[in-house]
Amino acid sequence: MIMEESPSSGPLGNELKNVLVTHDDLQEVMDELAASTARWLSKHAPDLQCGIVVERPKHKTVVSGSTAEAARLLTYWVESRNEALYSALADGRTVVERAESGRMPWPGFVRPLSLIVMPVDADHAGRGAMVLMGRLSRGPSRRLIGLAGGARNQLNWSLHLAARYQEQRELAANRAKAMENRTVIDIAIGIIMGQNGCTSEEAFEVLRRASNARNEKLQDIARELARKVGGGDVTTKFEA
Repeated sequence: MIMEESPSSGPLGNELKNVLVTHDDLQEVMDELAASTARWLSKHAPDLQCGIVVERPKHKTVVSGSTAEAARLLTYWVESRNEALYSALADGRTVVERAESGRMPWPGFVRPLSLIVMPVDADHAGRGAMVLMGRLSRGPSRRLIGLAGGARNQLNWSLHLAARYQEQRELAANRAKAMENRTVIDIAIGIIMGQNGCTSEEAFEVLRRASNARNEKLQDIARELARKVGGGDVTTKFEA
């Protein structure tokens, strides 16, 4: 008996793990995951395209595709809140559709396609969906749907880690930026104290009033003052 290749133990699982090692940006990771998944599944269903969508609170939705066509279609679906896509994203449902000859069941299709949409786990950082599309004359078979489920399980693991790592990178970058702004403000406070012989609280109040009067951020007012006094830009560096 010949054992069928498993996406977790075979080349797909190994390839998805390598993606996480070689890429640290969520968009780049998703692009590689979509391409790898499409390559693996195309052995069982030629001309299959793969797309991945991840929605994160307070962030722009990230869309990737194994081809430019797939990415464009998914971008359109996100903008139009396509029912099949958001059944997976919002409701966690798997959608399987067969496109009959000459029928175009979803806006944006340039040719009749069959469709498999499955929810994927992007950790607490967001929600995601894997979309498979291709010209399947008899629609998605049970075998293909099963293989797609195995690939989806691998994407769950990969996206879970990628989304969490992206979130940590963004938090670290935000902390570094906050520390940089704080340093610039402290420098400006010191300048005002030296010029006016006032306390740090009084100097901060001078900055705050200037910020309100000019409707500019406190750190921008502070940076401008430090630049004028120092004769150049203030440079501070904190590692994210």
